[in-house]
Amino acid sequence: MTSNKPKYQAINEEHYPINGNMIKYHLSSNKLNKTQVAKDMNILPTTLYKYFKQDSLQLGILWKLSKAVNHNFLAQMSEYLQIPFETQAEKKLKAQLAEKNELINKMEVLLAIYEKIVMK
Repeated sequence: MTSNKPKYQAINEEHYPINGNMIKYHLSSNKLNKTQVAKDMNILPTTLYKYFKQDSLQLGILWKLSKAVNHNFLAQMSEYLQIPFETQAEKKLKAQLAEKNELINKMEVLLAIYEKIVMK
């Protein structure tokens, strides 16, 4: 029997994470006041409860919700993709770490030289 659902909603082995469940779990596990979250998003609490039942939410809703609860739901969902990704901040930190490691290596060489001078 064929389904009346659109093809993008068909559940298969590569189905996307259910956004509503993820949001509901996050709010519950962090003991966030759902009424206050709805107020911060400028929506009715009943609307927020409807979001919990949806398989997929619009990017704008996820964006507003992320801002309201100070949690990056987009990044959390991107982890499910299992595609390597590096943010600009991570790239800067890696470059900074490489610089610091290079400086440490230079300092260790200088320390070894000074130790040899002092030992004489």
